[in-house]
Amino acid sequence: MLAALSWLLALELFALASYPLAYRVFSRLPDRGWALSKPLGLLLVGLGTWGIGLSHVIVNSRLSVTLALGIVLLLSWRAARGRSAEMRAFLRAHLSLVLATELLFIAAFLGVAALRAAVSDIANTEQPMDLMFLNAVVTSPYYPPNDPWLAGEAVSYYYMGYLFMGTLALFTGLATPVAYNLGLATAAALGAVAAFGLTFNLIRLARGSENGAVLGGTAAAFLLLVASNLSGALELGRAAGAGGAAFWESVGIEGLSGLAAPSATWYPEEAGWWWWRASRVIPDAITEFPLFSLVLGDLHPHVMSMGFLLLTAALAVQAYLLPDALRLRTLVREWPLALAAVASLGALGAINLWDLPIGFVMLAGALMLNAARHERTMRFGAAVAMSGGTAIVGAPHDPDAAPAGGSVFVYVRGPKRWRREARLGPADPHAGAAFGTSVAFDGTLAVAGAPSGGAVYLFRRANAGWHQLTTIRAPGGALDFGRSVAVGDGLIAV
Repeated sequence: MLAALSWLLALELFALASYPLAYRVFSRLPDRGWALSKPLGLLLVGLGTWGIGLSHVIVNSRLSVTLALGIVLLLSWRAARGRSAEMRAFLRAHLSLVLATELLFIAAFLGVAALRAAVSDIANTEQPMDLMFLNAVVTSPYYPPNDPWLAGEAVSYYYMGYLFMGTLALFTGLATPVAYNLGLATAAALGAVAAFGLTFNLIRLARGSENGAVLGGTAAAFLLLVASNLSGALELGRAAGAGGAAFWESVGIEGLSGLAAPSATWYPEEAGWWWWRASRVIPDAITEFPLFSLVLGDLHPHVMSMGFLLLTAALAVQAYLLPDALRLRTLVREWPLALAAVASLGALGAINLWDLPIGFVMLAGALMLNAARHERTMRFGAAVAMSGGTAIVGAPHDPDAAPAGGSVFVYVRGPKRWRREARLGPADPHAGAAFGTSVAFDGTLAVAGAPSGGAVYLFRRANAGWHQLTTIRAPGGALDFGRSVAVGDGLIAV
């Protein structure tokens, strides 16, 4: 139990170290990357450890992992500089979401850890090979790891998933057989929390409620980790004595054909690995699924890649939503996203090579759709308000706003033409807020909505120019607050 808790604490530490970076990376997603900071943290610390090992300067050890963790902390500090108050306010406003995410992550980890504690042997199928690769990344003084099969050569296999688990083993000081089974729990927990986070954000972006998004995210985690093909339902039906011989023959799953006597329990009582047939429901084909691999105990690349593939999918969503993602100045300004995308896509090929084309298509497709979606970059004129000789014009996708949160332009009518008087922006800007989606003006007071940030900003014209009066935040942190605004007679309608 202490081993599992120390491992879990290390995972949480890596995630916390990367969260300020994730907050910047996932600026357009409603949860601001809290759930996705779990796989991102292990990804960045693991890649940092790998890079240090490749340098042949520091021997692979707890020291090298700690140094990699320090590099991640430095990147997070740089990414979130000046945003600490904003992050704290966000976490306070979304405390229930944070707790729900943590509960799911910890439950998935401890649940699979308990399962592996009950069947902890590493002696079947390709498990000795998996343990061999894990031993290689932990015991090699430098990287690439030494090949245990061919002395003097480096491992010729996509070993990055084993390296990530080995990074945790080096940091916690746990033996590799223990790390092996906790690695399976880690793969399950990262997959569950990434599925939860991705689904939650997609539902919220589609204007679903937060409670509905939490339920949807939980269902996604269940469908990924627990649900399988229909063989489970068939096994229960067979154990209960349902169906006749002709029915089971028509099902065509070896081991289920033929009418069997009902089981004395609600589950099959057959000796041996009766559950194996769930992975072979199609003759001469392998139909494995996550729960099968977790029960069997195969620490294979396709198991370890679950959370990281879903992380790449979330990065693709962020890239699609970010205005002008392909412009050079956007890439420079949004360097945390560029760093995470390159690291995630590159690591996929070294975790499980078969996932690399999928990740590439998702990111490339998102960028192409982004280019089409934001062809008119600024959306200048998305909202307009006039009073007297002054016009207020919203540009929620202004690429020159810092940090790409949108702008509001003020124009005044002169003797011959209109001239720009001011360019307004919030005092607490953050990327993707869509500031300027809605505007209203009554002659002295200007109101601008930032629905993606859940805020409305009030500005007043004075002799010295324009200044921000206050910010109105959405009750309960609701999104789309500020989609439409109006002002008049001292009242503001949102």
